Amino acid sequence: MRAFIAATAILGIAAIGLPLSGNVEGVVLWNEQPVPGAHVYATSEYSFQSIHYGDARADADGHFTIRNVPPGQKYLYAFGTGREYWVSAVTPFTMPPDAGVVAPPIYLCKGFDASSPARDAIVTTKRPTLAWPSYPTAVDYAVRVLRDGERSFIFSRGDRDAHVTATSVAVDIDLPNGSYNWRVDAFNRAGHIIGCSFYPRPFLVRTG
Repeated sequence: MRAFIAATAILGIAAIGLPLSGNVEGVVLWNEQPVPGAHVYATSEYSFQSIHYGDARADADGHFTIRNVPPGQKYLYAFGTGREYWVSAVTPFTMPPDAGVVAPPIYLCKGFDASSPARDAIVTTKRPTLAWPSYPTAVDYAVRVLRDGERSFIFSRGDRDAHVTATSVAVDIDLPNGSYNWRVDAFNRAGHIIGCSFYPRPFLVRTG
């Protein structure tokens, strides 16, 4: 049913024809439901600090239109309404030179607190267990550990392999002594993100 709603939202845009030249249209969703009032910006680069070509608020059906976007590879930054949507969603799109475009659906996530290691915890094992509460309507998860100050993960489950269905994962590599961050994302049956743990969530490995 939820997937049908999302598909119907996109078909509703397509039913009135392609957008006018320079216009990007789309829909903002959370758990296959529209997010009215979501604020969407069109940018030149994969950076919110890059050039902004315009912005729009999503209507009651989650639809938005941003006009006068130049041709080429661009990005949409979508922000939800309220603290629960604590992180933006970024969606790339390509504006053709003589037409408009319907962007892929934008999926927001709502923040939640992971369990263990707690923020600023000191762990005395090189292979800690990461744990989080079951997220409502989620069917599986992806979890990552990153060295403090780095963007690439040192350990993950659910990124390059299948999502995990359990609500805990044991790190299966030795983490050297030092500072780390970790996060977990929750996904619905359609495979779309719906929950994202508040970040950063630092912890310290101290053994020996």
